[in-house]
Amino acid sequence: MQGSVRWLQTTSKTLAAVAQTLHGVHAVQSTLSRWSETEQALLQSHQQVSAALSVMLSARVDDREKNYLFPQGVVSEALREMAGLLFEQWRQAGAMLRKVSEAVEGLLDSRSSVVAREVVEQAHAAVGGLWQRCAHAEALWLLYAREDRVGAAPTARWLSLHEINNGFDIEVCASPVLPTELLQKNLWQRCFSAVITSATLTALGSFDRLRQHTGVPESSACSVVPSPFQYAQSAQLIVPSVAVESNLVEQHTQSVVDFINNDIDLQEATLVLFASRRQMLDVYQVLSQELRAVILLQDDYSKQQLLQLHRERIDNQEPSIIFGLASFAEGVDLPGDYLRHVVIAKIPFAPPDDPVGKTLSDWIDAKGGNAFMQIQLADASLRLVQASGRLLRTESDTGRISILDKRLVTKRYGKKLLDSLPPYRRVLN
Repeated sequence: MQGSVRWLQTTSKTLAAVAQTLHGVHAVQSTLSRWSETEQALLQSHQQVSAALSVMLSARVDDREKNYLFPQGVVSEALREMAGLLFEQWRQAGAMLRKVSEAVEGLLDSRSSVVAREVVEQAHAAVGGLWQRCAHAEALWLLYAREDRVGAAPTARWLSLHEINNGFDIEVCASPVLPTELLQKNLWQRCFSAVITSATLTALGSFDRLRQHTGVPESSACSVVPSPFQYAQSAQLIVPSVAVESNLVEQHTQSVVDFINNDIDLQEATLVLFASRRQMLDVYQVLSQELRAVILLQDDYSKQQLLQLHRERIDNQEPSIIFGLASFAEGVDLPGDYLRHVVIAKIPFAPPDDPVGKTLSDWIDAKGGNAFMQIQLADASLRLVQASGRLLRTESDTGRISILDKRLVTKRYGKKLLDSLPPYRRVLN
C-alpha cells in the first residue's frame, strides 16, 4: 500500500516534466491541470483501505506470519465496496494517462513536430510507464471489488506483510486460481480448431489436470502418442539406499550431501535439482572446497551464462555439476555428454503456503473433491516428469536419474508418481 502511495506522490513531477518538454500539447496540459485532484482522491482512498486492513490484520495475524489468505478468496462487503471505489478511481486515472500517451504517440507519427524525436520517445516511455501502473492497479482492485461467480473457481486474495522502518507495509494481492474462464472467452470460443502438444500434457496418466486448468471443451479428443525414445535401454531411474523421506528436513539434507560426496561421478556431467533455495545453499556450504570448485550454482550466474560455462567445461573435458532450482527443471536442453546424470533432491510438491494453490485446494475439498490427488499430487507428477526429462534430449542420449526422496517407495502415492514417469529401468532400494 505504501508503495502505491509513494508512486502517486511522484506522478505529478513526472507529468510536469513531460508537460514542460512538450509545451503546447493540449492533452498533456489538460491532464496535468486535473491530475492533482485525481491524485489526492486516490491517496485518500488508499489511506482508508490501509487503515482498515491494518485493523483487520492486527486481530488475525501473529508476528510469525507473513501472509493473510482470505478463506476461499471471500472478502467482506466493506472491503469490496472500498475496492470498488479504488477500481473506479484507478480506471479514471488510467483513462487520463491513455489520452496523454495517445497524444504523445501522435507526435511520433507527425513529421511536423517541433520537438526532437528522441525527446518525444522519452516522454512517451515515461507516460506509458505511468499508464501501465494504473492499468495494473485497476485490474487488482477489480478482482477485489467483483464477487466470484457461483460455482466457478474462486479468485485467490491475500495480503503479504513486509517489514519497513520498525513497522510493516501491506501488499494487496489477487490471482484467479484457474485460467479456464479467460481461455474459454478469449481462445476456445473463438478458435475454429486447435492442436495442443507437449511432453507433459498428462499428469498421473490422465488428461484431467489439463482439462481442469485450461477449460478445453469436453468434446476435445485427447491422445498419448508413443515416444520414439527407448527409455528402458537408455536410462536408469534410481532411488538410492541413502535416500531419506524429505519431510525429515535435517536428515534429508544430510542424505543429499552424502550422495553428492559418494555417488556422483565427476566424469559425468550432472544436474542437481533442488526444490528450495535454502536446501541448495545448505548442501553447497558443507561440501568440500574441491567439490564446490566444480559446481555451478544458480545464484552465481544468469541461467544462460551458467549453461554456457557448463558446456565449455564439458567441451574442455573438465568436471561440471549444476546446482539449480525449478527453472532448471524445464526448458534446459543439454544433449549427449552435456548431461549424463540428473539428481532430483525431493518430490517437487508445491510449497504449502502458496496462496493460489491453497485457495484452489480448499475450494476443491469444500466441493467434496480430493485436493491432494487432484492438485498437489497431479502437479508434483507433472514437475517430476519435466525434471527427469532433462536427461534424454535425443534418441541416442543415455544416463541415469537419481531421486533422493524415499517417499517414492514408502508412501502409497509413490507408486502413482513412479508409474506416471516414462518406463525407465528402475532400481529402487
